[in-house]
Amino acid sequence: MKIIRIIVKNFRLLKDFSIDLEDELSLIVGKNNVGKTSLLLILDKFLNRSLDGNSKIKYNDLNLGLQNDIEQILNEKLQTAENYAPKSVSLRIIAEYQNNDSLDNINKILTNLTVGNNFFALGFDYLLDYEGYVKMFGEYHDAKTKYNRSHPDQGEDNQSFDTVAFLQSNIQKY
Repeated sequence: MKIIRIIVKNFRLLKDFSIDLEDELSLIVGKNNVGKTSLLLILDKFLNRSLDGNSKIKYNDLNLGLQNDIEQILNEKLQTAENYAPKSVSLRIIAEYQNNDSLDNINKILTNLTVGNNFFALGFDYLLDYEGYVKMFGEYHDAKTKYNRSHPDQGEDNQSFDTVAFLQSNIQKY
């Protein structure tokens, strides 16, 4: 059994990324700040279960475009379920197995054992669905209102409510 392709969406530098892996050996090389570590991190976060919480997706793990989308929808009026498009970070692993491979560990996920169909995909998503969005929207506006009440005379020198700090502290709840 071998992994033949990895697809990542909206994780750090990897907005819409895919890589095909070779049969024997695949090396990932490149300049600094192009996503090599991001690829390893998303595999680690979705495939390993850490007791210390390091495996959880954090706000800074979201691609900058996704961060901007979330910040923007928080500062608009509440969207309806019909108008809301779920926001997500996703990982897809496509693998190929051979007839002589043991399928003991993956039998539960294989639903099509048609002869000649020797591929399967594993999907992992960190999803901000509509229910999570509504909860986040409400808590965000409650926190912002509370902050503004406790800082009624904000001048140009004082900071306003910090949306990014709110999301960094709370994104895992949604």
